[in-house]
Amino acid sequence: MKSIFTLLLFSLLFSSFCIAQKDAPCAQKAGVYKNYSDFILNSFSDSICLTNKGDNIRLGNNSVIKMSSSTGDKKTYPLGEIFAYCDGKDKYRYFYDDKNEGGLLGYFKIENEKGIIIYSQWNLHGGTTYYFSKDFESPVKTLSKLNIERDYTNEDFIKEIKGLKELNKKRESALQVSSLYNKYYPAIK
Repeated sequence: MKSIFTLLLFSLLFSSFCIAQKDAPCAQKAGVYKNYSDFILNSFSDSICLTNKGDNIRLGNNSVIKMSSSTGDKKTYPLGEIFAYCDGKDKYRYFYDDKNEGGLLGYFKIENEKGIIIYSQWNLHGGTTYYFSKDFESPVKTLSKLNIERDYTNEDFIKEIKGLKELNKKRESALQVSSLYNKYYPAIK
């Protein structure tokens, strides 16, 4: 009974990671999601076990996703070929829009996915910029008061958002947006 409880507790602790694949024969997996459906189902289209030294998935030059195994197998996925990837811990969503937002492009780290989706991306100026989307099928936008006002209508939510500072520059402000969203737009149970 005690071992069943321990096993149950262990599985609950690690269920939020993207490595929680139903058919996973190893302790930690990374992989790519070629489309939205695979991503939502948390079902890798292609994966790698991260058990051995040399097993990895990473973002290479020109935003190419590279998977390498200790056995010498290597795979690459050109920019835009996949919907998202997981490095064994964090998930990253691909987005490209040359018509809006000044041409957002690349893989955006998913910081929070409860309610409003919060992303981050390292920028060329050496800092991190924060973004959001209404859901995983919606465009990624710079996390700004103006963009929030354009996408949401709850006046109390907007009023509290206007009180926050540097939404797209500070992680705590970005996550506060998510908390406020959940306050004013509670999930339907």
